[in-house]
Amino acid sequence: MSELCFLKNMVIQLSSARLCNQLNLMQVSIYSFMHQIDTSIRVLSWKNFVCNFQLEENLPLIELDPQLLKQAVINIIKNAFEAMHESGTTDVHVFYEEPFMSIAITDHGGGLDPALADTIFQPFITSKTGGSGLGLVITRQIIESHHGTLTCDSRPGDGCTFTIALPLTQN
Repeated sequence: MSELCFLKNMVIQLSSARLCNQLNLMQVSIYSFMHQIDTSIRVLSWKNFVCNFQLEENLPLIELDPQLLKQAVINIIKNAFEAMHESGTTDVHVFYEEPFMSIAITDHGGGLDPALADTIFQPFITSKTGGSGLGLVITRQIIESHHGTLTCDSRPGDGCTFTIALPLTQN
């Protein structure tokens, strides 16, 4: 039965990857967008897990596909949750450095195995039991479809910071 669930999840992930070419762009307040992320995380009821949001003041509107980008941000937060063994604090810092709006997600889950650090964005490579190795691949694809970048700064023994940098407009 676990193989069936694994294959089902893989098909769902591969299907969602194709959606990156069909963005439903709109001008969005990053404050309301991050509030939706916070609400979604609270609905998941992850006990012993805290996600702190810090947003700079006076951030401009940003053009994005809220559903797809929400999927990308929550996937990174979910990875942080799992890396910290479902207990701990993750910090989400949103800031603007022209020409990009950035979302930095920092966990304290021990960081990446240096042997895997260069492969985390490659398909089918995972350190998770039962993982498909597609989560970060699809997350990066969503962000790149917004003309943005996804980077990872690993601090072995401490944690990771994944930073999403997005231009304000998609033209």
